[in-house]
Amino acid sequence: MTKHFLRELEQLKRDVLVMGGLAETAVARAIHAFQDRRAEMARGVIESDTEINALELRIEEEVLKILSLYGPAAKDLRFVVGVFKITNDLERVGDLAVNVAERALRRDGKEDEEGLAELGAMAERVREMLNATLDAFVTQNRKRAEGVLAMDDGVDELLRATYDQQIRLNASGKADFEATLRILSTGKHLERIADHCTNIAEDVIYMVTGEVVKHQH
Repeated sequence: MTKHFLRELEQLKRDVLVMGGLAETAVARAIHAFQDRRAEMARGVIESDTEINALELRIEEEVLKILSLYGPAAKDLRFVVGVFKITNDLERVGDLAVNVAERALRRDGKEDEEGLAELGAMAERVREMLNATLDAFVTQNRKRAEGVLAMDDGVDELLRATYDQQIRLNASGKADFEATLRILSTGKHLERIADHCTNIAEDVIYMVTGEVVKHQH
């Protein structure tokens, strides 16, 4: 294993962390924009997605170069292949943040407060998952990754609670239908971000141990 190869791996890790940081920021700003009706912030999230996309392409090129030049084996191969998969999930997280930002631009203030509170709780859990996911990657920590997997059920429960609450409000005629759709679609986008966090956590476990845990938890 050459020093140059090790430097390439370290650069790959740094690039993934940069991409992860951009995705994390996009999610946080998109949520803030939706909750507080910050149109300018929402537009900023949408515009910044091109930077995440560009990083994905660059990392993919780096991965292909490493595979062709060095032919890594065992744990190094798992790391490189895992990075390839993780960047795809991070790109999708960026896309989902854009979707939330687009919902923020359509807000008209008719969303009920209880629904917004449910979304706030879900958003906090999703942000915690994304932060823990990136930490698990940089430290290559299996237990940290397993903790992310355990958090996913809580997000699913919050989404179900949001759906139930919105159905009750609409049945009683106390909710605006389009506002309800904005809340539910935003909740679904947050739940999908959580799913991508679990994908990344599964890849981290594979990187560290070689064990495939996909679909098991």
